Amino acid sequence: MKTKTILLGLALALMSCEKEYESVTTSCECGTIANDGISGNSYWIEVRNNCTSNKKRFYMDQDLWMNAHVGDKRCYGYEW
Repeated sequence: MKTKTILLGLALALMSCEKEYESVTTSCECGTIANDGISGNSYWIEVRNNCTSNKKRFYMDQDLWMNAHVGDKRCYGYEW
């Protein structure tokens, strides 16, 4: 009985803990792809930050670039 009570308490505690995530549309670590291009052999996207409106160019390989479209949301783990 004691084991069941402990397990029930642990299960309830774990279920009540939900990690809060900021929205991709409001997080200051995210933005919207505003432009993309190729410079020589380099593929890049330019992302406008949600909070600062700054634009930053991110370089990537061709496979990632092919799946990044103007208007898509992207997050990078830091504010720029």
